[in-house]
Amino acid sequence: LCSCDFTIMASHVSRIPVLSWAFLRIWFMQEGYIWDWIVAIVLTIINHVVPLTAIRPVDRFYINTDPTLSYPYEENTISSTVLYILAFAFPGVCIVVSASLQKSFHDGHHGLLSLLESFSLACGWKRWMNLTGRLRPNWLALYAMGGDKEKDGHESYPSGHTTYMFCTASVLTLYCLGKLHVLSHAGQAQFARALLCLAPLVLATFVMCTRIADYKHNPSDVNAAAFIGISTGLLSYLINYPSLLDMNCHLPKVRRWTTQGGLAVSREGSSQVDSTGYAMADSDRGSDRNSDRA
Repeated sequence: LCSCDFTIMASHVSRIPVLSWAFLRIWFMQEGYIWDWIVAIVLTIINHVVPLTAIRPVDRFYINTDPTLSYPYEENTISSTVLYILAFAFPGVCIVVSASLQKSFHDGHHGLLSLLESFSLACGWKRWMNLTGRLRPNWLALYAMGGDKEKDGHESYPSGHTTYMFCTASVLTLYCLGKLHVLSHAGQAQFARALLCLAPLVLATFVMCTRIADYKHNPSDVNAAAFIGISTGLLSYLINYPSLLDMNCHLPKVRRWTTQGGLAVSREGSSQVDSTGYAMADSDRGSDRNSDRA
């Protein structure tokens, strides 16, 4: 496609309703976002099918009298159902609500895509490392119970609960920091806003501590999991959003090679692209128009 094709496409898209088939076809196919979703979904499926399922963890040597493996069995303080709500439903709802208030399909799309990409990376990192077969602190109790409990006893390092909580909580924290300009602008109540943005990480830390208290993991297990989650969350966020030090940190990135001339990405068809490759807010475009008149 030549530059004139991009200009025609951009001006045409601005007149198409965001949720119409025409817009979605251009957004996912011509913009190429369909491949981001496909790669993340396929990666997630592979990481659930191959490690721990097709390939079992190593059977590690242990001694029946080892006190570090003799802790009693305790029920999960945070069940799997609660984990899914806290790690996936809660961040997703927060991003959807924020995007709805902004009337920005673009922001909602990038926020949800960041969550999925972070999870797909963290899931693989965690499950492949589980193949080392490190035994849980309550391994002897799990071995006596047999069945699935025994199989689960080989997956101590790193912690799944902690990995999944931190990989999505990190994205949500970075998302909030960008929206509130905590690091890019000097304003009132900066510290209070920073603490508010850190709430998801505090919740993730609580879940992490319960894994030690329930004798499911050693401290090194959850520390490694937290590192995995924070790393994948940071990477995934920066793929879709600019640096938190950028003046446009509240705006999602735009793929410049399909946005020549300005591409509408909000429900009102009002978001455009500036020279930096980020979606422009109404106030930014207004200032540009004033400078042009001058």
